[in-house]
Amino acid sequence: MNLQSILPKANISNADLDAFQGRLNQLNLEPIIYKITNHHQGPKWTLVKADEVARLYKQFLTLCFLYPGIGNVPTQDIDTFWHYHILDTAKYQDDCQNLLGRFLHHFPYFGLRGAEDEQALVVAFEQTRALFAEHFGVLFSEDKCEDCRDDCVSIPCGGPPNYSPLSQGDGDRQLQFFLDQSRPQPVR
Repeated sequence: MNLQSILPKANISNADLDAFQGRLNQLNLEPIIYKITNHHQGPKWTLVKADEVARLYKQFLTLCFLYPGIGNVPTQDIDTFWHYHILDTAKYQDDCQNLLGRFLHHFPYFGLRGAEDEQALVVAFEQTRALFAEHFGVLFSEDKCEDCRDDCVSIPCGGPPNYSPLSQGDGDRQLQFFLDQSRPQPVR
C-alpha cells in the first residue's frame, strides 16, 4: 500500500523537519518515566520498558507532526504513556506547543460509538502501524486473533531485507518489549 497517495502528509520542509527533530531530542520525558516506574504511583513498569515506550511515544509524536490530518492510533502501552504525559497538564500543554505548535488532543471515544466507529478505529490503527513501519522500521505482526481487544499481542515480524528489530542492542530486552505490546484499545 502506498501511503503517500492516501494519507495527507503535511507540507514540511527539510528545515522544518530538522527543527522538529531538534525539539523532539530536547523533549524531557524523565518526569513521566519516573511516575510510570514509581511503584507507589504508576503502573510499575520497569525502567527498560518505560524507556522503550518513551522511544515509541516520540515516534508516535513524530507521526502526529508528519500527518496532522489523520487520527493516529497508539498501541496500548504508547497510549498509557500518553495518558501519564497528559496528567502533567502544564508540561503537556507546553510540550505540545513547543514540539508541534499546537495542542494535541486525545479523543477517548474513538471506536466506542458503534460498529462503524469501531471499524474506523481498526483502519486507523492499521494506517498507524504502516506508518511506524515506513518511517521507523517498527514492524508488528498481524494480530493472533480477530475479535479480541484485551489479549492480542503484537510481536516483531519480518521486514525489509537485512532488517531485524532485534539488531539494535539487547535482543532479549527488545523481544520482551515487543511481546508485551498489546493491540490498541479504546481510550478510557
